[in-house]
Amino acid sequence: KTGKTPLHYAVGNGHERCVWAILSPPKWASEEDLNLVPESSSSSRRGSRRASQLNIESARLDIRDNEERTALVEGYIMMWTKPSESARRAVTTLACFAGQQTNGADIVNEAKKEADIEIRKMWKQSSQLVTNAADGNVDRVRAELLEFSSPNSISGREPKSPAISVAAECGHLDIVKLLLEFKADLLLKDE
Repeated sequence: KTGKTPLHYAVGNGHERCVWAILSPPKWASEEDLNLVPESSSSSRRGSRRASQLNIESARLDIRDNEERTALVEGYIMMWTKPSESARRAVTTLACFAGQQTNGADIVNEAKKEADIEIRKMWKQSSQLVTNAADGNVDRVRAELLEFSSPNSISGREPKSPAISVAAECGHLDIVKLLLEFKADLLLKDE
C-alpha cells in the first residue's frame, strides 16, 4: 500500500485534466456542500448531499503518502525529470490551487523545500556523469541527471574533481549551464 490519494497519482503522473477534476467542485455539490455545512444543519433541497458525504479528502493538500510526501511534493519531485508540458501544467495547477489557500505561500514554499531534500536523498554518485561532462556529451549528461545522478558527482580518478569543474576546465559551457540548472554546488573543490 502506498497511502497515495487520487491527487497524488494525478499530479505524480502528470495528468493535468485529472488534477483539475479533483480540485474542481463536483457538479452535484450545492453551495451548502461547498461551504462544508455540518450534517446537523437542515437542508431544504431534496437529494442534496451533506458535506460529510463530499469526497474532499482527495483534494486536501496536507495528506501524506507512506513516504511522507504530499501531492505537491510528489509533483515537484516529478518536475526534476523535466516532464512533458502537460505534466508541468498539472504541478502548476496544484501549486496555484495551494497558493489560493489561507497559508498558500507557506504550503508552496514548504513543498519545494521538502522536494529538494527528497531529490538530494535520491541522488547517486556517477563517475559516468563526470566522464560525459569531460567529453562534452550534453545529451548523456542530461540523461544521467534525469536518472538522479548527483550534479555534484566526483571523478573516480585523481585529481577527484566535481563534474562542474571538469566541464568548466574543458570549456563545455552547455554542460556547466546544465549542471547549474540541476543545482550543482559551485563551492565544491577538487579532492
